[in-house]
Amino acid sequence: MSEFKNFERCALCGQQTRFGPHVYEGRPIPLWNVFLCNICDSSNHDGIVPHMHPKFIGELKASGAPMMLNEDGFLKIPPRYATGSSY
Repeated sequence: MSEFKNFERCALCGQQTRFGPHVYEGRPIPLWNVFLCNICDSSNHDGIVPHMHPKFIGELKASGAPMMLNEDGFLKIPPRYATGSSY
């Protein structure tokens, strides 16, 4: 059996995760042009707390990615296949 070769790095925690044929340990966020691992995605299902991840928020702002805050002031993670500035 060959060694797994498809990896992606989570934009939030930096963990390198497997992402390829039959193994998907995360998901791409095309609207932000980033990848989130399953742990960060599920742990932040109610939104990303901006003051806990200032570097990530800064990178999103610098890239011009659309960002929406929920009623608690947390950054909403776009749903799969979201397009446009209003997700």
